[in-house]
Amino acid sequence: MSTEAIVSVIVRPPFEPSLLVQLVNQALPGQSENYFIVGRKLMQCECGEEKATEQWSVPILTPVARQIMAPLKDSQIPPISKSQFKHVDGCSYELYLGGAFSHSHYQWSVSPPEGWESLAEVVDMLMGCAGIYL
Repeated sequence: MSTEAIVSVIVRPPFEPSLLVQLVNQALPGQSENYFIVGRKLMQCECGEEKATEQWSVPILTPVARQIMAPLKDSQIPPISKSQFKHVDGCSYELYLGGAFSHSHYQWSVSPPEGWESLAEVVDMLMGCAGIYL
């Protein structure tokens, strides 16, 4: 049995704990696709590290998992945004795509920069499947 995080999102709303939400594929014998949404509420301790205070897991159907990943399938996301990253007061997002050997990391504040709209769509669907609405 192998477990792989396909999409990971860290959402940092202002004045609230951060959230880590992942789309995970846990392959079982005879079943290559077995998807879950895994979530963690993260609190920052005095040392600056974030530690999970709550954790949950929800199974989702394969067609729903594929729908979450669909905006990424044919999109051409520039590795560097055309607009300069500016952190403003508000919700910030970090999105990790892929696994241990090959991954991409994107970060933005409030709304995604030009060319990264499909990433925000993935975040919205993943958060919606987790029952989180900010």
